[in-house]
Amino acid sequence: MRINCYTVLKGFTLIVVSLLLLGGSLSAKNLIKNGEFDDGLNFWTNGWINTGGGASVTFAVNSDGLLSGQNCWEMNIENGGCVMKCKF
Repeated sequence: MRINCYTVLKGFTLIVVSLLLLGGSLSAKNLIKNGEFDDGLNFWTNGWINTGGGASVTFAVNSDGLLSGQNCWEMNIENGGCVMKCKF
């Protein structure tokens, strides 16, 4: 039986791709701290909300509207602060 370069290259490529996929899944980690709000609102901030126009928002951890974990982040916009106009 004769093995050609194409067969060797195909086998090598299969091994490399398998190792990359396996290695990527073994080293995966959560890049967002407290992403499922298991630790309340720690590591989350409301500093990105501009309250200059009178906007007010309250935040809470809620366990009713679940997606993947036991908690979710509830944002209640009590006052939008300004009228937004969007053109599409």
